[in-house]
Amino acid sequence: MPYIEENVPYRVPYQIYLDPTNLCNFKCHFCPTGNKKLLKSVSRPAGMMKFQLFEKFISDLSNMVKKYNQKPDGIFLFKDGEPTLNPDLPRMIEFTSSKNLSDCVHITTNASLMTPELSEKLINAGLNDIRFSVYGVDDISYFANTKRKVDFDKIYKNIKEFWNINKSYGYPVKVHTKIMNIYSDNQIDEFKKKFNDISSEVFVEGFHKWSNSDKWKIEEKEHLIKKTKVDFICAQPFSRMTILFNGDVTPCCVDWSHDLVVANINDHSLDKIWNKMTNELRRQHIHNDFSESSPCFDCDYVTKRTKYDRIYNKTGKLNKIYNC
Repeated sequence: MPYIEENVPYRVPYQIYLDPTNLCNFKCHFCPTGNKKLLKSVSRPAGMMKFQLFEKFISDLSNMVKKYNQKPDGIFLFKDGEPTLNPDLPRMIEFTSSKNLSDCVHITTNASLMTPELSEKLINAGLNDIRFSVYGVDDISYFANTKRKVDFDKIYKNIKEFWNINKSYGYPVKVHTKIMNIYSDNQIDEFKKKFNDISSEVFVEGFHKWSNSDKWKIEEKEHLIKKTKVDFICAQPFSRMTILFNGDVTPCCVDWSHDLVVANINDHSLDKIWNKMTNELRRQHIHNDFSESSPCFDCDYVTKRTKYDRIYNKTGKLNKIYNC
């Protein structure tokens, strides 16, 4: 991964997230999508992305890639929901791959809806990167976290089937399988032993509360949140773009409340939204000038950023780039 600071301004976003749907078949207590009362309190809409809208996104991105001679490092077809709920997902992947807009076309899925048929479709469509999110090591831990009766053996079977089909094609898809650090050492060891042979990579992801951390509680997990002051600028609005299911665009992949929406691709081009309309939020980040109601004001997610994803403005470089 490059140091984001060394590559601004990105005229084409470094990474693009697109949400095929913000619906999910799980109700994980650590994820805002699983909290219907919370979502109602912020009036977050819900639905599936229509393929016609997806085509508009691809057309706009194609124009940007040609104009600036840059490609995003990755196009990630997920955000707030479970992408395999959208029946157009294989078609979206195929359309993206056919345009050669990025070397990485990725999805993250809970694997509950995977079938051999869907695995075949995703691989043949041109998917080359997938992350399976595992939420337990047995039926009991799955229910505790997802609030759904999930057959853990079925989850394992679905992932193993994908791995074997992927193997039959010569491993065109890199398979990441992850679990969060909310389990005991014994459970995490069990997870690694179980999935190591059917994954390109297994890893443990650190727990976080996304944005707007003061607006919602996570049962029995609050102790995992360690507030840390940061001396850097968040790289999200300078390098990432997220297109929500309805065409709204936010520059933050963890903006669950959609409070940071800049504009909609039905009304403006992707180029205008990214290179002009997002600059106001960038100025707020450069000057650390947020209202207390902003998701960026007390964001937990920013404290978890790696050294590559931190921006400093010691020389005033950003002021000159963004004219502020």
